[in-house]
Amino acid sequence: MENIKEIEGKLCDLWNKHRAAGMPKAMASKRNQTLRLRRLKVRWEDHPDFDVWEKVFKYLSNSPWYAGHNDQGWVATFSWLCQPGKFDPLVERSAGVALDEDIASVIDDALAGRDAI
Repeated sequence: MENIKEIEGKLCDLWNKHRAAGMPKAMASKRNQTLRLRRLKVRWEDHPDFDVWEKVFKYLSNSPWYAGHNDQGWVATFSWLCQPGKFDPLVERSAGVALDEDIASVIDDALAGRDAI
C-alpha cells in the first residue's frame, strides 16, 4: 500500500491535469501540504479509489460554478475539496461521469508502479 504522500502526489497530478483543462483560474496544487495531508487521509480512507477522485475532478472542471463562473468568482481548490463535508456530496454528483480510457490507463500504470503520472 502506498503512503498518503504518494497518494497525494498522484492526486495532485490528476487535479492539476483537470484544473488546467477546465478550471484555469484555480491554483495548481502543490504537494505535501501538512493540513491537507491530514484531511486527505480521512477522505482517502472513505474513498480509496483513484477513479472516484478522477470523476470528482472531472465533474468540477466541467462545472462553470466550481470553475469560477459565479457571482463571486470563487474557484474550487484541491485543499478546499479535502475539507470535511465537501468531498462526499461531490462523489454522489459525479457518479455518472465517464472517465476517458487513456486517463484510466494512466492511473493503472501509476498504481502498478510505472509512474506514468
